[in-house]
Amino acid sequence: MKKLFTIFAAVLLTASVYLPQRASAQAPQKMSYQAVIRNASNNLVTNQTVGMQISILRGSSSGTAVYVETQTPTTNANGLVNIEIGGGTVVSGTFAGINWSDSTYYIKTETDPTGGNSYSIVGTSQLLSVPYALSSKGLTLPFSNSAAYSTAPFSIENTGSSYYSIKGLSNIGYGIYGKTNATNAAGVYGIGTGSDYSSGVVGQTGEGTTPTLPGNTGLLGQSNANIGVAGMAVSGTGGYFSSTSGNALKTIGIIQLTGIGEAANRVLTSDATGIATWQDNSTKISAFQPVGCKNLASVTTSYQKIYDMGTVSKTSAETFLEINLQTTLYVATFLSGTTAAIFELRVDDAATTFGNATCLVKYPATFTRASITGVFDNLAAGSHTISLWVKSSNGNATDAYWDPGCFNSAGTNSVLVKEYK
Repeated sequence: MKKLFTIFAAVLLTASVYLPQRASAQAPQKMSYQAVIRNASNNLVTNQTVGMQISILRGSSSGTAVYVETQTPTTNANGLVNIEIGGGTVVSGTFAGINWSDSTYYIKTETDPTGGNSYSIVGTSQLLSVPYALSSKGLTLPFSNSAAYSTAPFSIENTGSSYYSIKGLSNIGYGIYGKTNATNAAGVYGIGTGSDYSSGVVGQTGEGTTPTLPGNTGLLGQSNANIGVAGMAVSGTGGYFSSTSGNALKTIGIIQLTGIGEAANRVLTSDATGIATWQDNSTKISAFQPVGCKNLASVTTSYQKIYDMGTVSKTSAETFLEINLQTTLYVATFLSGTTAAIFELRVDDAATTFGNATCLVKYPATFTRASITGVFDNLAAGSHTISLWVKSSNGNATDAYWDPGCFNSAGTNSVLVKEYK
């Protein structure tokens, strides 16, 4: 009996590689294969079931079989069989587990033209480039595409414990580059929804020095005319800088702070928590006339208030108040042993901490023209009350006055107020 032989015309048609909506969806782990079956007389074996064993060999035509399967396809009227390698009955290995990128691979076919498993025809050939696209697990590189998408055309979700969903490395350029032509969007967009230090975008750098930047840059924003880096927060902190050993923020050029009371001739101040605001740095002058004819009938050796002269409004907690009283002072009588009466200017019933805001009257029953000045600090912004106090020295006295002749209508009394830094 003549020995049968089979001539294979094997053609790898496609590896069905495509870009999926999500990178977790892989390309089909199969590849199409065709063969033409002929007998020993070179006649086509048509409309007949044949037995085939397919092996994927690693490294050489006699290498180790990393995957083996069997199939029993039926030839068509032209002696052609169509099979999908990876879809047969597995003998050993897994087709999806083949690492196509780590070596060269060969396909070995063994055929029994009678449909059994007595394989008498053997052929081996090297697999070329198409199957290796499977090593990208659904993405053939380099990849370029342009289309109108209603959802993200490329999405990767890392549900494991690794730090990265996408990792970009480059020796000469950008690791990851993003660009947008939209008027209200971003080239690269990051959201941190976790707790603590959950960040949308993190920039990390080594050390070095360039002429324009102090060291390498964790996050670099560049702009020709607008904003290089922008931070915005609805209810939190728009931008945060910290340093353990250097400058938390260092700028070259002008700093502009807005939205915190900016105006001409103001200085930047902060409260106890570090919240900064612009405060007016100009000196403010005001004046008022207190009501005259005010007196304290009985004067002792301890300070007592004659009367409140009036109020003044202070614009900032960071400023000083300089108070000057111009009036006429009078004490009716000095009782036994009394040597003088001392008048003192106070704000909110408190004496100044800068020296003394006082005036000494040595002679009773005498109109004494006086000017008393005091500087007061640590006063909050808002309204403050100015008052005049008196005490006697070495004894008591009677009827201590300011403006004893009730000449206030003639302008004899005046309180001048200066607020300044």
